[in-house]
Amino acid sequence: MRNKLTKTLRMTKDPVEQLELILHFCEEMLRYDLLRFYARQVDNVYATQVRKCTRLFEKIHEDLQYDYEERLADLEHAMEI
Repeated sequence: MRNKLTKTLRMTKDPVEQLELILHFCEEMLRYDLLRFYARQVDNVYATQVRKCTRLFEKIHEDLQYDYEERLADLEHAMEI
């Protein structure tokens, strides 16, 4: 699934679309409760995607940042637990 995400991100140059795709990917990981297995590889994939979201978040317009701020905070909070 991550491979398809990476291919799609390469084709998409719009930071908002990239952010939306990565947020959806991370939210699906949380929805399927994949982080509860305590597997280092899964945790690393999740952490990498959250870092990508943070970098993309800084590139988008302030009005859009306000829209995505809460979703990104939820992902970061889930990483701390």
